[in-house]
Amino acid sequence: MILGRAIQDREYTYEGALDANGLGTGKAISCFKNGQWYSGDFVQGIGQGYGIEYFPNGERYEGQYHRDKVHGKGTHFYPDGKKITGVWNMDKKNGDFTVETYAGKVLSIETWNNGALVARK
Repeated sequence: MILGRAIQDREYTYEGALDANGLGTGKAISCFKNGQWYSGDFVQGIGQGYGIEYFPNGERYEGQYHRDKVHGKGTHFYPDGKKITGVWNMDKKNGDFTVETYAGKVLSIETWNNGALVARK
């Protein structure tokens, strides 16, 4: 494993460990042309494991990834001071999610099925 920097089609840069094939592996940072960036685990050039993704609009996601998709337990933070925590399945919310303030005041519980909101309490 070597440390390196890769530029892919001028759309993003990657800084971190590279495997023998030049693919990102281990902990690294990937910065995209649009201002979005990801800091976390990579396997064969793909976000896999725990990571934090920052978006140009001020949002961020902290949690699990699988094959570059939000997958597993995580929390999505919004610039208005709210956050939503639950389990995603390949970028889609599934099951119960807690919507709360950054300070921890619960605002609602939402139930999602394959990315569609089905109930809010």
